[in-house]
Amino acid sequence: MSCLRGATAALIFFAGAAFAQPGSTELPLNQAISLAIERDPWFLASEQAQQAQSLRENAVASRPSPSLSVTIANLPVDSFSLQQEPMTQLRVGVSQALPRGESVALNRQQQRLMANRHPVERQQRIARVALTVTRHYIAYAQARQHGVLINANIDLFEQLRESTASAYQSGVGSVRQQDVLDARLALVKLKEQRASVLQREEQALASLAALTAMPSATLTLPPTLPAVPLSVELTESPLPDAWLSARLTQHPSVVVLAVDHAVADKSVALARQQHAPQWALNGSYGYRADNHDGASRADFFSVGVSLDLPLFNEAANDSAVRAAFAESESIETRRRARIRDLMIRVRSERAVLRRLYERKTMYESEILPQSRDYAEATLDAYTAAQGDVETVLDARRAHLEAEIALLSITSDIAQTRATLAYLTTQATSEK
Repeated sequence: MSCLRGATAALIFFAGAAFAQPGSTELPLNQAISLAIERDPWFLASEQAQQAQSLRENAVASRPSPSLSVTIANLPVDSFSLQQEPMTQLRVGVSQALPRGESVALNRQQQRLMANRHPVERQQRIARVALTVTRHYIAYAQARQHGVLINANIDLFEQLRESTASAYQSGVGSVRQQDVLDARLALVKLKEQRASVLQREEQALASLAALTAMPSATLTLPPTLPAVPLSVELTESPLPDAWLSARLTQHPSVVVLAVDHAVADKSVALARQQHAPQWALNGSYGYRADNHDGASRADFFSVGVSLDLPLFNEAANDSAVRAAFAESESIETRRRARIRDLMIRVRSERAVLRRLYERKTMYESEILPQSRDYAEATLDAYTAAQGDVETVLDARRAHLEAEIALLSITSDIAQTRATLAYLTTQATSEK
């Protein structure tokens, strides 16, 4: 069953994500998702609950047990003799009650539906686990790349600090003590930022280690952001309403409510069965002893049919039917509301994704090149003794902030795509 869950995860969520190259010791996203699913104890509990529900189906399908009665009828109290009176008899009877209407079949169908709910719940759990793992995966890669950007700038800031201190001590140029302090402070702040980024990286790694049940020390992840594939329709504009509605109708959370609605419909049908009379069959054999002079007496055999008439509880039965119907309608309303909420979220995430791509293009084509050129120009001017340290530091900080902003946008794109993939997950038949 664990292999099935792993395969299902890859199938319904990130089927197109790339795996690591052969020989790599890094844990790719798909394998991390599969490990998290296979080692999640919730799935074992779900399978056990489904097994219990299936056994419960057989329990409700059985008919009521027959009743056995033994009676001494018409025993005279003056002698307590079985032979004195011809009416005295030892009666053995059996009665069998029959279910009301189609209540047995409806109960069995309802229990089967309730058992079929568990596979859909597991697929919903798979999608959630996959989304959680992917978010931690992206957070780790973002922190890792953030740290690379900071480390590259720390080397430059260290060189600026040393050159500024050396120039101030030797009295070369117009370097002031304030410039030395600015260079030191900029370097310290950058190192503090690196420590903060390392903290986020370790937190994401620890979360993934807990989800995959792997030691953090042995868990190695790729430093690059994962590619999250999406359906072509989700990347088109405008998004076809018919496609989206059909897709969201098959989301596991919606299918779970559909199953609940089917179970509630069976409850309505069961409540209506209370209007049907309940039949019972009975039969008895009466043994009579011989009389005092030895004459034989005939034994008796009786058979009968009885039924209860639901006359005095008709109002209560009607209320039970109305209550079951109201519950069914409530579940169906919640199902439609869930589809509406998913549709709103999909359209919202698509709008966010579109703007993120616009911002990413702007940073890559304009902001980042310009900030890089300005930082290089200020450094060249400072090297030629035509600029000051403060301008160089400000320019380098601005360029680093632009690089971090682009990294954040790229990470947000991956997170948004992962959210859209989760929102449009489709439930499949579990074999």
